[in-house]
Amino acid sequence: MVELEEKTLEILKLNGITELLPVQKLTIPKFRESKDVMVQSPTGTGKTLSFVIPIIEFINKNQQNINKNKVQALIISPTRELALQIESTVKMFGIEALCMFGQNKSNEVDRKYETVNKQNISQKKTKDLNKKITRKVFFLIM
Repeated sequence: MVELEEKTLEILKLNGITELLPVQKLTIPKFRESKDVMVQSPTGTGKTLSFVIPIIEFINKNQQNINKNKVQALIISPTRELALQIESTVKMFGIEALCMFGQNKSNEVDRKYETVNKQNISQKKTKDLNKKITRKVFFLIM
């Protein structure tokens, strides 16, 4: 059984989620253990919350030890639509998020990456961000 923090449960309930789905029950413990996880599951089966919940709970548990001016997680998604969905899910938990797309906006990255807890960036931005962010995050989700 997967135990979630009370704050997480409250937010999930406010958003109409009363129980974890099978993919979440299987993967959340692995993410919490910092295991490499690869999930293949149909649309709508709960994959996003499978990795967002452990990230959110990690950030919440470690707030005193986390530099809030540094990126805590980098999530790379294959599509703009998925990137926006992930950003919305993260914000549901009250965590600051920044969603960026494939356009060349290096200056935007320079200005913003130091001020967010979470970045959700399309794969096209990975090259621009590699030297700036990826070595400094607790979570890298691709």
